[in-house]
Amino acid sequence: MKIKFILFVLFILSSYHSFSQDWQYAGSSQDGDKYYLRDAGDSDVGYKKYWMKTVAKNLSYFKNSKKINLTNGYSMELFEYNCSSKQVKLLSIYHYYSSGKVANSFTIPFYRTEWRDVLPDSVGEMILDKACALF
Repeated sequence: MKIKFILFVLFILSSYHSFSQDWQYAGSSQDGDKYYLRDAGDSDVGYKKYWMKTVAKNLSYFKNSKKINLTNGYSMELFEYNCSSKQVKLLSIYHYYSSGKVANSFTIPFYRTEWRDVLPDSVGEMILDKACALF
């Protein structure tokens, strides 16, 4: 009976470990924000997409021109990216309370999305380089 219990616990732990590996650590900013990446497949027009999760002590967003602060919250943003041109396109944003409940979300309509150059030596370049290497 004890061996069955140990095997069951090992199975659960190995499943949890596999699930947690979906997010790849990409790096940190100077102020301590941590960035994680997850492959999101291909877009309809053949570009790659990734999710970026930002874990921050002080995260904020704007809603109806009012700044909202989320202490110990996190955000997830969906990007389309092009490694050869070093450009990204933001598709959607989700902000979460520390409890995991969605605080705010926004999907950018296709006709309003645009490619942006990634600034050299920035967190954005660090993220894009990691995404290009991983996915």
